[in-house]
Amino acid sequence: MADPFPDCEVIGTDLSPTQVNIAPPNVTFEIDDSQSVWTYPENSFDYIHIRGLFDSISDWPRFYKECFTHIQPGGFLEHFEFSVIARAEDGSLTPGNPFTRWSQNAKEAGDKIGKTFEIAEHTKYLIAQAGFIDVVEERFKWPIGPWSSDAKLKELGRWNLLSWEEGMEG
Repeated sequence: MADPFPDCEVIGTDLSPTQVNIAPPNVTFEIDDSQSVWTYPENSFDYIHIRGLFDSISDWPRFYKECFTHIQPGGFLEHFEFSVIARAEDGSLTPGNPFTRWSQNAKEAGDKIGKTFEIAEHTKYLIAQAGFIDVVEERFKWPIGPWSSDAKLKELGRWNLLSWEEGMEG
């Protein structure tokens, strides 16, 4: 966002210090907890982008309400999230399949720590409940591995497999 719009101010937040070697001059990073009461003035953002917080937020309705309060009228909220529920169009994900078991374990882990790992399934509804209008949901296939015959999905699958391999231990 910072590169195509050099006159805007971009603020990135995270719980831990973000180490970025190369960032445009209009980007700053702040240590902040998005679950805390937001200290920014109301209506202070044109655009809020959220990605990959599926296991981080314990009260999604309150979180989206904070987004709604702090975004300017006419602003945009974009939330990119992936589902922890593994799916296969060909029915190959049987109850004993490792991905099926992983999905179930992820759901149970979220229940135990009081944070849903199934936010992707509820995002559109919760965003609308917070007061946003014209909420659009787009769902995409995100294969694990390069099995697809479609070139784009094959490439996505390669990158996603790397993400799984690098992040599974965590």
